[in-house]
Amino acid sequence: MTTDILYDIFSVEKLINLHELETSTTYRILKSDKNFGKENIDLSENTFTIRYDDTQKDAVPPIPYDGVPFIIRGKKTLECHQGKDRSKKKKERAQLLRNKELEDNTRYGRERLSAKIHNAIDKEDDVAVQHVYLISVPDPHQNHFTGEIITREDI
Repeated sequence: MTTDILYDIFSVEKLINLHELETSTTYRILKSDKNFGKENIDLSENTFTIRYDDTQKDAVPPIPYDGVPFIIRGKKTLECHQGKDRSKKKKERAQLLRNKELEDNTRYGRERLSAKIHNAIDKEDDVAVQHVYLISVPDPHQNHFTGEIITREDI
């Protein structure tokens, strides 16, 4: 792991983009502090600790003592987009809910849901709309004869 020292957010983003292109990887944001990347922060409004090193186990990369004091204003953690599935529990709960909704397919449930949808439309709430197109394509040669030609003879 190499550590580069950069002095503006644009250089950081450029380095990350270059690394993504060179290694064919894509990163996603795992965690980000609200002050990360902000250049003009009023130090009088916030509490902070003046540090000389940061060698805690969660410090990535660790910052060894070099005699220069510094303040940590924000932190952003990126991870590979193919990494650990961090929404596994959420997906499992959603699947259970979908299965339960299928079990509740009763006339009462459908009427109740229909009333909720009508109320949402009447109140002009945001309603998700998805266009679905169902197409029936006939089998090949369905509408005409194949092989022997049938002829009509006049009587």
